[in-house]
Amino acid sequence: ADTLHRSNLLDVQRYALGQGLYKMHLSLVDNGNPSDTISSLAEIEIDFPEKQMEFSDIELLQSYEKGGEGNMVKNGYTLTPYVFNYYPEGESQLKFYTELYHSQTVLGTQPFLINYFIRPFEVDKKLDEYFGMKKNNPDPVKVVMSSFDISDLPSGNYLLVVEARDKSN
Repeated sequence: ADTLHRSNLLDVQRYALGQGLYKMHLSLVDNGNPSDTISSLAEIEIDFPEKQMEFSDIELLQSYEKGGEGNMVKNGYTLTPYVFNYYPEGESQLKFYTELYHSQTVLGTQPFLINYFIRPFEVDKKLDEYFGMKKNNPDPVKVVMSSFDISDLPSGNYLLVVEARDKSN
């Protein structure tokens, strides 16, 4: 069947990698026209120092659910990435996933807060109706996964912010 009429294409590959510098080579070949090949080479550095807390990149999600198996599963959840970099009218949920590393090493047993919010790109002010927080106990890896109802969010450019704060802020 002709693939030109598909709305999007998704392939998820997850690899557990240690600290270091990696080179990733990606080649896309059109089997109907093999001379039409696109290649890309990217260097990726994995550097999460053990003596400081760091978040992974935020992954925007189309959906998530507990359980499952295969490359779509991460920390016990089936995560389906949101493949676009914008939310068109009619899209009512912004779902996301990130991980916080080394809170146990840095904070010991001291509880802390994880705040997440949406703010306008142009103004450093969180939008009160798009704010969440959760009290946490330290872990080597803390999963942060949540969503916002964005059906009433005006069109524009926004940032999704996730932060960890101890008792001294």
